[in-house]
Amino acid sequence: MRLRTFPVFLAFLAMGFADAVGPFVSLAKNEFHLSNAVASLIPFVGFVMFGLLSIPMGVFQDRRGKKFVLMLGLVVVIVMRVRRQDVRWRRAAVVGLVGMALSLCASLNQFPVNEFGYPTTDSYSSFLSQQFLEALLSALGAGGLLFVLIAGAETLYREAMPNQISLGNLFRLRGLRTKRFFLGVILGITLAGIFIAYQTVFYIVAYRYGAWSPADVPYD
Repeated sequence: MRLRTFPVFLAFLAMGFADAVGPFVSLAKNEFHLSNAVASLIPFVGFVMFGLLSIPMGVFQDRRGKKFVLMLGLVVVIVMRVRRQDVRWRRAAVVGLVGMALSLCASLNQFPVNEFGYPTTDSYSSFLSQQFLEALLSALGAGGLLFVLIAGAETLYREAMPNQISLGNLFRLRGLRTKRFFLGVILGITLAGIFIAYQTVFYIVAYRYGAWSPADVPYD
């Protein structure tokens, strides 16, 4: 299996050479006033590092998971940005708290469904405590994920796209007046209406032809 995937890695390495040589050389020459020979050494070193690290990092990502690698990269970005004092902690905390509250409400909303699996051998108070603890831990995980994501990615977003509306201005009056926000709201409402209509029509037609409908399940 490893020998079969080796050509794939070589293909990606060749794609990296073809895509990055020109922009790297031109950028280095214009920014640092370098000669062609010296500027060409910069992408060469980058390609060497790519060839040495692409396969180990791919194996590491396959073993630890994409989410872990993403969070690790965001933590590295946060550490680098903290030294420049460029992290909006308050904004990240607000988004994290909102996400945590929504996740907690969603978990508590599932309590009637989880109650059907209540083991009668345990006390009901211990079951309630377990459900609340699991919901709280899940909410803390979701809030922490959003906190790290906003703290790390928001600074990169502002630097890469300075002409776009920032996250802090998205829900202010200035952001609400933008054309992008208006189109996004219209699109979201339209898609929600289409989905509700589709689901309603689907169950009406399915019920007419004898298909299963969740509304007819008797819960005793």
